[in-house]
Amino acid sequence: MLNLTQHRDEPNVWDNISQRCERDTERWLAAATAGVCLVYGLRQRSVSGLLLVVGSAFLGWWAAGGSDERNLWRGRLRAALPVRSSSTDPVAEASKQSFPASDAPAWTG
Repeated sequence: MLNLTQHRDEPNVWDNISQRCERDTERWLAAATAGVCLVYGLRQRSVSGLLLVVGSAFLGWWAAGGSDERNLWRGRLRAALPVRSSSTDPVAEASKQSFPASDAPAWTG
C-alpha cells in the first residue's frame, strides 16, 4: 500500500495556482503615471495637455499589455536604436581590429 502513495516534500506549485498573486511593479507604475498624466493633461486644455493625454494613452496601453508583449517591444526598440561603442580598453579595441586573424591557440598536447 505504501507504493501507491505519493510522498511530497513541499507543497506542489500547481496546488497554489488560485492563490498566486502577480505583482508587476512596472505595470502598476505605468498605470499610475498614465492616470496622473491623463488628469493633468485634461486640466491644461492646451497642446502640451494634448501631448500628455496621448502619452498617458500609450502608458495605459503599456500597462494593460502582458509582460511578453512588453519584452517583445523592448527587443524591437533595442534593435532599432544605435549602439554606442564606448570601448576605451586597448586590448578590446585591438581584438576588434584583428578579428579575422585572431583565432584562439590550440590547447592540444
